[in-house]
Amino acid sequence: MRRGLRPGPPPHPRGRRRGSGCPAERQQRILPTHYFHVVFTLLAELRPLALVSQQTVFDLLFQFASQTLLTLGRDPKRLGADIGVTAVLHIWSRDLSFHPHLHCVVTGGGLSLDGSR
Repeated sequence: MRRGLRPGPPPHPRGRRRGSGCPAERQQRILPTHYFHVVFTLLAELRPLALVSQQTVFDLLFQFASQTLLTLGRDPKRLGADIGVTAVLHIWSRDLSFHPHLHCVVTGGGLSLDGSR
């Protein structure tokens, strides 16, 4: 058992159990496509800079990650569409060392660039 953590599964919001699914109102907002999990990690050499200038470094990490994903999605040789991206910043690893990285949920489809579909 890891020190400082209680044993057993993590707690769930509002007492829901794992596997109970999304509430109906959330299910209606989910796009009918598949999703991908993409992670962008800040280079180890830049971590000391991130410790002293967090706002700037983390803003740049979000900006570069989103621009990269949107550019790849818009490429006609790839998808040729505007994709959806949700990103979450994590700054610690499991062993609680400073390890800034973005977890991105990316749609497997998107809106066509000409707006036709």
